[in-house]
Amino acid sequence: QPIGQNLSRLRALVGSTAIIFEGTGGLTLVDTYRRGIQGSMPAADLPWVHVALWKALESGDTERTNAFHALLCSLISLMPTLDAFLCIEKYLLVKQGIFPSGQLRGPVGFKLDEPLRQEVDRLFDLLHTAVYQTWKI
Repeated sequence: QPIGQNLSRLRALVGSTAIIFEGTGGLTLVDTYRRGIQGSMPAADLPWVHVALWKALESGDTERTNAFHALLCSLISLMPTLDAFLCIEKYLLVKQGIFPSGQLRGPVGFKLDEPLRQEVDRLFDLLHTAVYQTWKI
């Protein structure tokens, strides 16, 4: 940290010889894209959002970029710890039919309660609508 500024320092040292990917779940994708990254390493639960966000960045579509990034960051903000991330990621993988079970191996320091599940579902649905219905990516 700060990822963007450190990326700029790295770019100044190595120029365009280094191929750099971001891997913060999309939190810094807009900033790091503008600083010259060549790709992103999304988690398994939301790669379709990263593709849509990348296409919006590539096309210079500020409206789509802002919409996708704001929703993605809102969802990621619900995952402040590794345990929370793993729990919510697995929940979303099950929700999308990728995994058959949401069971987590212990020890588990985070559990998805009903109010949080509802918020995850709400944000996921907004993302899905934005990507697949509003802009038909």
